[in-house]
Amino acid sequence: QFHVMEVAAALYPDKKVFDHADKGRFNMFDKVSGSDFIRKEFSQQHRFSDIQSYWTKDEESFKKLSKKYYLYK
Repeated sequence: QFHVMEVAAALYPDKKVFDHADKGRFNMFDKVSGSDFIRKEFSQQHRFSDIQSYWTKDEESFKKLSKKYYLYK
């Protein structure tokens, strides 16, 4: 979804998603993202590369932790 928002912001710079969204909807986006950091950081330049390291920082630890719960290998 971030890549879609990035392209949309590039194609329509006057209609960036967070600039025109109802402020009440930010709450759910922030909950799904884990905090408001993602929304605020992405809103600055609308580039996934700006948030990618933060977004993927826990992937390896999650994979390692969840591996013991896998039903199939």
